[in-house]
Amino acid sequence: MAPAATAMNEVLVWRGALVIVGGILVHLTLGTLYCAGNLNPYVASYIHFRGAPASFKLTDMTWTSSAGIVGQGCSMYFGGVLERRIGPRFTTLLGGLTLSVGVALSYFSIKEYWGGFLLTYGFVFGVGMGVRHHHCCLAFSPLRLMIPIGPLFPRCPLSPLSSLVPSLPVRTTNY
Repeated sequence: MAPAATAMNEVLVWRGALVIVGGILVHLTLGTLYCAGNLNPYVASYIHFRGAPASFKLTDMTWTSSAGIVGQGCSMYFGGVLERRIGPRFTTLLGGLTLSVGVALSYFSIKEYWGGFLLTYGFVFGVGMGVRHHHCCLAFSPLRLMIPIGPLFPRCPLSPLSSLVPSLPVRTTNY
């Protein structure tokens, strides 16, 4: 093999490794939606502490995850459009910014009204997830489309994120 071809293969290997590392970092954030069930008792307790209506129950917290999934579904198409126009890096950055703004705003919204928390932590968070979802990772690895999915997709049983992400909130909250 020519030295130029060997150098090109080495660059592709490093690029692929960086895609997987970047994808793991992105999915550590994305995976927080899937561990919302672990946080729901704490959030519901705080809502009751702040003076929630008597009709509010722990089971109402399932609406937060539902709003997140609706926001994700509504924005995935726009994430694909953005990815083609501004590229996968900036689409991922914009989605992460939207997701983080939703979480930051939930700090204020939970103090006032549960519906606001539902909107900020549920829907806005989900919009950020949808914009920033898997197509960005696949755009970085066009020749081997399925290689990044296994280690990154949090619902995949072989993914390191499937066991790490759900346990983080409980461990950090209880200590």
